[in-house]
Amino acid sequence: MVDVIIQAGILCFGVSAVFLVASKRFHIRRWAYILGLMGQPFWAVMAWRDEGWGVGLLVAVYTFTWARGIYEHWIKGDDL
Repeated sequence: MVDVIIQAGILCFGVSAVFLVASKRFHIRRWAYILGLMGQPFWAVMAWRDEGWGVGLLVAVYTFTWARGIYEHWIKGDDL
């Protein structure tokens, strides 16, 4: 059951983030970074459970990247 929840989280947040990041509208595109970051715990748990250390490294890189997008588009806010 846990695997189903992990995979559902990856699917929902990952697909949503990738879909939104391609939007031409800034006010929609900026939500991609929130959703992308919300998906990272699911990836991290999957990597830990499966001992996928390469995926774990990617989780760290993607987490930093999504967090950077949040900083640029939500906190810094120059694009608003």
